[in-house]
Amino acid sequence: MKRISLLAAALWLGGCTATLAPEPALQDTAVSDRLAGSRWRVETIAGKPLPASIESTVEFGPDGRLFGMAGCNRYRGRYRLDGDTLQVQQLVTTRKLCFPTIMIHEQSLLRVLQGARRIEREQGQLLLESRNEQGVSRMAAIDVPEQG
Repeated sequence: MKRISLLAAALWLGGCTATLAPEPALQDTAVSDRLAGSRWRVETIAGKPLPASIESTVEFGPDGRLFGMAGCNRYRGRYRLDGDTLQVQQLVTTRKLCFPTIMIHEQSLLRVLQGARRIEREQGQLLLESRNEQGVSRMAAIDVPEQG
């Protein structure tokens, strides 16, 4: 009986340990302070103006996380910045049904982010080139930490 109690206790304690999944590869490299903690309002997607009635944002967290509003759905993922090369991975979104015009812009923004290639920051704006869409996407600063 004592053996069974010890075995049960060992199994119970073993079940209390956490198994952590390996962190994604993007976590391994330092995130540049140039984007960390900044928030941007999307003005154009692949060179096409975003209608004023559609709110799309991009936020870069200090921990390599990317999130925002795509139009009527929220999204999140991971990013890495190496010089002027931006890499975005693991984008996931909520799945609310929206008006078709909003959905078109939403899908374009997500394609641009997933195909992110080159990013340039100048005078309160962020310019993004993507492998997935022709034309430059432009974002205006909402809250941007001072560069120093």
